[in-house]
Amino acid sequence: MKRRTFLTATAAAVGNAHPLLRAAARDSVGGFTIGGAVRDVTPPIGVSLSGSISRGGKSRGVNDPLCVRATVVESGGVRCAIAIVDACYLGETVFSTARRLVEQRTGIPATHLLVAATHSHAAPRALHIGRLSDLDDAWHDNLVKKIADAVAEADTRREPARLFAGAIALPELVKSRRHHAEPESVPPNPFGETGETVVSVQSGPAKRLRPAGAADPDFSLFYAARPDGSPLVLLGNFSIHYCGGYAGMKVSADYFGAFCRRLEKRLAGRTGGRRFTALHSNGTSGDAENIGTPAELADRNFAPFERGEAVGEWLAGCVDGYLPKLQPIQGRHLAVHWCPMSFGLRKPSPARLAWAADVLAGRIKGTHHQTKTYADETQKLAAYPDTLELPLQVLRIGGLTIAASPCETFAQTGLAIKAASTAAHTFTVGLANGYGGYLPTAEQHRLGGYETWAARSSLLAIEAEARLRQALVELVRV
Repeated sequence: MKRRTFLTATAAAVGNAHPLLRAAARDSVGGFTIGGAVRDVTPPIGVSLSGSISRGGKSRGVNDPLCVRATVVESGGVRCAIAIVDACYLGETVFSTARRLVEQRTGIPATHLLVAATHSHAAPRALHIGRLSDLDDAWHDNLVKKIADAVAEADTRREPARLFAGAIALPELVKSRRHHAEPESVPPNPFGETGETVVSVQSGPAKRLRPAGAADPDFSLFYAARPDGSPLVLLGNFSIHYCGGYAGMKVSADYFGAFCRRLEKRLAGRTGGRRFTALHSNGTSGDAENIGTPAELADRNFAPFERGEAVGEWLAGCVDGYLPKLQPIQGRHLAVHWCPMSFGLRKPSPARLAWAADVLAGRIKGTHHQTKTYADETQKLAAYPDTLELPLQVLRIGGLTIAASPCETFAQTGLAIKAASTAAHTFTVGLANGYGGYLPTAEQHRLGGYETWAARSSLLAIEAEARLRQALVELVRV
């Protein structure tokens, strides 16, 4: 028996339906099958936590669990998988190893797997920036296995389903964190350079004038319901950096995990005892502020971690109420477009390296509170290769398009990709399939600000955004 035939038969057995009946049910609801699964990936105490490149340390406890949440979609024998991981970043090693393991275990082509990080800053980086503990390697290895476990289970749990898509506009929760400022009020950057006209996080005090970037207000939704209308899988997507409000170096999935847990609890009574799986991915949030507070919660004072839970519950309620308004996804076509690209890096000049050596030797102090950090980053970036290969990916699920970027992509880029798409519904997933750091546009590079400062967190050449945008625009038009 061929591997694909065996897997299909196994899935039918798990679904307690004869393959022919299963196929008939699938044809009657649009030709798709879909399944979901969750795996706990909470790290042991002592694993390196993230924050920014300048802050971090070993975890000291767990506020709420970290998970891998996966779904597998199939139509006409073609399958694709999406796995969303409660992590700050996912490095190339974790991603590429997970791809190979998923293909070995399920037969799903490695290029048909989308793996993305939520970007909780109370979760580890699954790459070796800021590594502080030998426990990190073991956690990375375990994470790869759990990604494969979740995808494999989701594949065996596939059921015939009706698919829906839509978006809830929530402009009150999202805004740019980059602002134009009075030029004379903008302090020197960590390299001692003056002349920047934009301030962001880490920039210091300045007279802010107006937002310097766009914002994507849409909470996008991809939803699957069984033929009887009961909930099966939902993927939410929002271009927000994270929630925050952490304390005590405790691990947390932030509002991303709270949303999934609360929505699963809300919809549990409508499944007839069957499983419903919620996922929540990050969009193009590289220049987005932390999630705003809904008006209904504005008067509350939150303890550490409490705001993330409250916002997650509020969003789950919004989505629950919006489900009847979602539009059916038309068409049965399922396709994956995979496009590896090589990007140049902004390697430090000899003058920048000499500056870094002087800073780290104490010969230059610098006026910025992160001068020493960026001197260290300069030396580390110098050891990188001249180019970095990163994959771009687009999933086409009937009339839904999902475009995946491996960077902390800016909202302007995501909005341009959406606008160019020929599909009825389109959204973008950031920090997917690897890590390429911040991706400012060339104009944003000219303005300056934290996201443009050369470091391992912002390492791609200035022209990288234009090339990535054009490639994804072409793919979403296919």
